[in-house]
Amino acid sequence: MIFAFDCDGVLLDTNEPKVEAWRRTGNALGLDGDRLAEAQVQGFGKNRRAIADDAGVDPADYEELSARLDVAFDRVYDSCDATEGCRELISSMSAGSVAAIVSGAKLAGFVPALDRLGLLSSFAIVIDGTTPKRTALAALGHVGEPGYFFGDSSSDLVAARGAGWRFVFVSQYSVETAATRELLIRASSHCIQSLRDARTIVAAATV
Repeated sequence: MIFAFDCDGVLLDTNEPKVEAWRRTGNALGLDGDRLAEAQVQGFGKNRRAIADDAGVDPADYEELSARLDVAFDRVYDSCDATEGCRELISSMSAGSVAAIVSGAKLAGFVPALDRLGLLSSFAIVIDGTTPKRTALAALGHVGEPGYFFGDSSSDLVAARGAGWRFVFVSQYSVETAATRELLIRASSHCIQSLRDARTIVAAATV
């Protein structure tokens, strides 16, 4: 059985620092940093280009914005830690389970962070934001039996449902609004505070 995980805010405690990185980077370029930060909050789970489009960034400004975000995000990933319960969950997964990462971020950002924290080798499959999450999850369904997709955003829920996966909303590091959180709680197969609470879900699914 395959268990798939979003990265930012699920495996790595990076959500709030990344929001601030969008704000600071946008302001430094003379763009609307607050609007960019809000687009990131609303767009967790989307790739960077989609978030910039949502914020109304002129295509002519995108390449410079993206290059500076690479630098800013490298700083975030260089200093981040794993989320609560992440290490314990991954180490407890049985040999019959496959752990996969399906992230909207760039491989060059989050992969070194996972490696630094000793987590990368636990994941058999790693897919980044160059592939839409719904497409990635649908493809994983052809590799093995889909278990659950653990995410922290409304776009994660939409991707999971669209690909026919059960969704677990991980709330602790989510930056969704209170209203959206309520919707996620009602629409998810399970709602947990952190991955520390996920061990029973994984264990029950693999009995």
